[in-house]
Amino acid sequence: MTKRALCIGVNRFTDRELPPLRGAVNDARTLSLVLMRDFGFEPRDVLVLTDAQATKSAVLAALGALLDGARPGDDLVLFASTHGSHVPDQDGDEDDGYDEVLVAHDHDWERAVLTDDELARALARVPDGARLAAIWDTCHAGTMQDTASASYRTRAVARDEGLAEGVELLGPRYVPLPDRYDVARGAKATRRPPAKKPPKKRKPAAGAAHGALGALVHDGFPAVSLGGCADEQTSSDASFGGIHEGAFSHALLDVLRRTRDDLTWEQLHARTKSLMTRLGIKQTPQIHVPKGMADAPAFGGRRGRTVGPSAGAELAAVEREIAAHEQAGRWAEAVAACWRRVALVPGAAEKVRTIEHVVSIHRVVLRDEAAARRATEEVLRIDPGHAGARAYLGAVR
Repeated sequence: MTKRALCIGVNRFTDRELPPLRGAVNDARTLSLVLMRDFGFEPRDVLVLTDAQATKSAVLAALGALLDGARPGDDLVLFASTHGSHVPDQDGDEDDGYDEVLVAHDHDWERAVLTDDELARALARVPDGARLAAIWDTCHAGTMQDTASASYRTRAVARDEGLAEGVELLGPRYVPLPDRYDVARGAKATRRPPAKKPPKKRKPAAGAAHGALGALVHDGFPAVSLGGCADEQTSSDASFGGIHEGAFSHALLDVLRRTRDDLTWEQLHARTKSLMTRLGIKQTPQIHVPKGMADAPAFGGRRGRTVGPSAGAELAAVEREIAAHEQAGRWAEAVAACWRRVALVPGAAEKVRTIEHVVSIHRVVLRDEAAARRATEEVLRIDPGHAGARAYLGAVR
C-alpha cells in the first residue's frame, strides 16, 4: 500500500486585484512535513505546489499524477489552502445556479477558472478500494452561496471578539465575482444576475455536516471531505503568535501535532472544531465521510516506530540518507529523514540534537517559521527546560 499527497498553498496571484494571503503557503508546507514525519508518507510521494507553481493547469496535472497508478488500499490526500469563489453554473447541476471555484495562482475570470466541476471530473478517477481525503481551507468551503443574492452581502465573517491571546484574524479567504466580468459569456461586460433568484442550497441529511466542494460530496464518491467552514461562513487567514496560517489549518495541524494515537476522520474533525471554539474562531469546520470509511484512521494511520536489533542498521542508513539529501540540496527530504532519526535514537539528548537541526533547516534554508516553531515545541516536549527553545518561542510570539 502506498501513501501519496498533493498539498497546495497559494498566497500570491497573478491578478493583482486578488488580495494576497499570508498563511496558505505555510499551511501546505507544514501539512506535508507532518505527513512525512508522523504518517509514513515518503518525500517522493508528497508534492507541494505553492504560489506560481499552483496554476490551474499544474493543479489539474498534479491531481492526475496523484491518482495515476493508485491501487486498492492506497491512501491519497489532497489539501488546498487558497481563496475560494464561484461563477455562474454552466451545466445546470447546481441548485443555486453557481459553480464553486478554487482560486489558482493564475486565476483569470475569463480564461483560467478552476471550478468544482473540473475538480470532480479529475477526482472521479479514484480507483475502487483507494481512500482519498480532500481537505479545503477556503471560504465557503461547503457549497458557496451565490453573489447575486442578498445573503452574499451578509455572510458571516469571523470577528475579533473573544479570540484567544496571540490569535489575530487577517481577513477572509474569499474573492467575489467582479461585476465587470460576464463569466458565463467569457468576456468583459456588466454581469447580469440570473433572471430569477436561485433556490437556496439543499440542506444535507440530518446528522451530516457536508464539507468541501459540493460536487464532490455524496456517498457514492470514495472520498473523505473536510472543509474549513460552513457554507455561509468565511475561512480566515490568521496570525498565531506572529506565525501566519489559516485558522482551520492551524487547528487541524495542532490537533495532529499534539495527538500521538490514531484518530478517525470524525475524531479529527471533532477535536479541530473544539480547538477552534476554544481559540475564539467563529468558523464551523465541515466533514463528510462516505460509507465504509467511518472507522478508517486519518491519513492511513501513524507510522509505527522501529524497534529490535535492526534499529541500529536502520539508524545508520537514515544518517547516510540525511547527508545525501543535504549535499544534494533536497531539504524537505532531509527534514523527513531527520524525523525518522528522532524516532530511532533512544536518548532524549540525541532526539533534541536532531530536532535542533530540523529547526535550523526550517529557519535558515526553508525560511518556514511556522514549521520551525512546531519543531521547537517538540524540543520542549522532550526537554521542558531547554533555554534556547524557550528563548526562540518567546521571540516569535
